[in-house]
Amino acid sequence: MSPRHATAAALLALLTAAGGALPAHAQATVESGIKVGAARLRPGLELGWGYDSAVGYFPTSPAAASNGLAPEWVARIAPSLGAVLSTPIADLSGNARLDFVWFTGLLSPGSQAASRLQGELDLSARFNPNGPFGFLVQERLTRSDRTSNVGAGLGVLSLRNDIRLSAPMKPGGGALEITPAAIYAVELFSPVVNQDIPGCTDPSVCTAAGVAQGNFHNLRGELTSSYRFLPRTSLVLDAGYDARMYFTAATNRNTNLLRATLGLAGLVLPRFSGLLKLGWGQDFAGSTMSVIGQAEVTYHVNTRSLARAGYMRNVEPMPIYGVMVDDRGYIAATYHVGEKLVLTGTLSLDYLSFEAPARRDLVFAFSPTADYTVTRWLKAGLQYGFSARSSSASTLATLNLARHDLALRFTFAF
Repeated sequence: MSPRHATAAALLALLTAAGGALPAHAQATVESGIKVGAARLRPGLELGWGYDSAVGYFPTSPAAASNGLAPEWVARIAPSLGAVLSTPIADLSGNARLDFVWFTGLLSPGSQAASRLQGELDLSARFNPNGPFGFLVQERLTRSDRTSNVGAGLGVLSLRNDIRLSAPMKPGGGALEITPAAIYAVELFSPVVNQDIPGCTDPSVCTAAGVAQGNFHNLRGELTSSYRFLPRTSLVLDAGYDARMYFTAATNRNTNLLRATLGLAGLVLPRFSGLLKLGWGQDFAGSTMSVIGQAEVTYHVNTRSLARAGYMRNVEPMPIYGVMVDDRGYIAATYHVGEKLVLTGTLSLDYLSFEAPARRDLVFAFSPTADYTVTRWLKAGLQYGFSARSSSASTLATLNLARHDLALRFTFAF
C-alpha cells in the first residue's frame, strides 16, 4: 500500500472509530446515518456551480496584453464523511470534507491555474459528557482561501491546524458554567498561483514569495464562564491570552495579547434577547491598548426565525502589522418559510485599524442565502455574496476592489 493510500485508510478508520459529542436534541440527526457496529457513518456530497467576479489576476480575454482582475465560472465537488460513536467513557465524533474547486477558463484564459483542493478535518472526544466535570479534546485541520490574515489580498491559501483542550465544568446543578481551555494553532500561508499582484508594491502582501512571511504558531489560554442568576439572564465572562510567534522574525514581531470582557446575556422582553459585554484588550509586546466589547439585540420572530443586530470591537494579532483593531457593525436574519425553505442574510461593515505600518481598511459584506429541502437526503441552495474593500495604504491600491460571488449548490446527505 502506498503512503497516500495508507494515510487515507488510516483516516477512514479513525473516522469510523470516532463519534459525536452531540447533545441530546441532536440524536435524531444521528439516526439518519448508516449504522456500522456501535457507530454511525454519515457520508455526504455537495455539488456546486457558480460565478466569481474576482478569482485572481489573469488575462481577461485571449487577446489581453496583461493580467487583470478576472471573473470566472466555478465548479465545486465536495465529498464528506462523518462518524459518531458513544462509549461508556466518552462521546467521539469526526468529520472529513474535501472541496475540489475548478475554475473552468470559460471567461478568463489561464484561470484554471487557480483550481485547487481545499478541505477540513474535525475530530473531537468528550469525556464524562453528562457529569458536572468533563474533558474535551478537539482537533481541526483546514485548507482554505478564507484565512485569518485579513491584511492579505486575493490569492492566498491557508493550511491551519488547531488543537484545543478544555475542561467544561458545571458545579452546583448547572447554574454556573466554567470552561478553561488551551489552544495551540499553526497557520501556514501560500499563494494560490505563483504570481505577484499587479500594481501592488508591498512585498509582504503583494508577492507570491512574501505570502509565507506571515506563517505563525499561536498558544492561547482561555477562560469562559457564565452564571445564571435569573431564570433567563446570565453573567458572562470571556478572557484569553495569545502568545503569537512568527517563523520569519525579520518582517514580524511577536504578540502577547490579553483580552477580557464581562457582561450580561439574556431575555429582555418576551421576543427580545440581548448581549452586552465590555472589557479591555492590550498587547504587552506592542503599544496597542483598547476598550473592547459587544452589544447585540436579537428579535425572535417565532421559535425558528430571528433577526439580530449588533456592534463589536475587538483586537486581533495580525501578521506583518502586529495587531489589528476591528470595529464591526452587523445585521443577520434567519426566516423559515413553511417546513422546507429557509432564508438567511448577513450584512456587515468592518473598519480595520492596523498598528504598524499604520493602515486603515473599510470592508463591506452582504450575503443572502436560500436553502430548500427537496427530500430528507437532498437540499438545494442559492447563495449570493458581495464584498467591497478600500485601503488607505497607497502601496495596496490593487486591493481596493468589489467582488460578486453567486453559487447554486446541491447537498446530498445519507
